[in-house]
Amino acid sequence: STTEVQMAIEAGASHLIIEDSKVSIRSFKNDFETPGFQKLIDLSDFARSLNPEIVLSANADFLIHDHQIPLLESLIQTMKQAQIPTLRFQDLGIVSYVKTHHPDIRLHFHPEIGFHNSEGIVAVAPKLDYITLSNELPVADLQKIRNAIPTPLEIQVHGPILIQYSFRRYLEGLSETLEPYGWDPHRFVTLAQDDEYPGRYYRFYDNPHGHFMFLYFDRCLIKYLPDLVQ
Repeated sequence: STTEVQMAIEAGASHLIIEDSKVSIRSFKNDFETPGFQKLIDLSDFARSLNPEIVLSANADFLIHDHQIPLLESLIQTMKQAQIPTLRFQDLGIVSYVKTHHPDIRLHFHPEIGFHNSEGIVAVAPKLDYITLSNELPVADLQKIRNAIPTPLEIQVHGPILIQYSFRRYLEGLSETLEPYGWDPHRFVTLAQDDEYPGRYYRFYDNPHGHFMFLYFDRCLIKYLPDLVQ
C-alpha cells in the first residue's frame, strides 16, 4: 500500500519489493478480485515521487502451473510499464520463460526450500542476477557459497519461517466450521498450539494459492548483525 511504501522510505529503505497477491503466495493482501497489475505502476510511481533513486523489484513467488503462464506474462508486461527491472521468484521454470521471452528482465532467485549446498547454487547461478540464500545455511556454508560464485547474495535477517506449504487448501473444507471465526474464501488466518507445548502458536494461512503453516517464532538475526556484516 502507499502507506507502507511511505513508512519504509521514511525509515531509510533504499530498495522496495512490490507484490500483488495474485502472484505472491504468502501475501496477506487481497488482490485476488482485482484484475491486472495496475498496483505495480501506482506504487512504483508513488515510491519514486518520494525517492527518485529508489530501487524496485516485483515479487512472483508462486509455483506456476501451465494455466498461469498468461498471468506471469501480464505481470512482466506491467513491470516494464512501471520500469521495475527485477523479478523475484522461487519457481525455476520462470528462468527459461523469462530468458526466452524477456531477456531484459533481471532475475532474483528466492528459493523457499532446497539449495542448501554450494553445488546446487553453483549450478543455477550463471542464469541469475541475484540469489537469496536459504535460512538453513550455517556461516561456514555461506562463506563457501560466497567464494564459489560472484552473484550478489541476499539473506533474510528478520521475518516469518514457512515450515509447510501445499497447493491444496486444507482449511477450505472447514469453511462452515470456521465461519464464526471470520472465514474468507480469499484469506483466512488462524493460530493453533500443540497441547504438549502450550503457548507456542503456529500460524496457519489459507488463500487461493493453497495452505501455509508458519513456525511459532520468527527468524531474527538482528543481534548477529556484526557477524553478518563481517
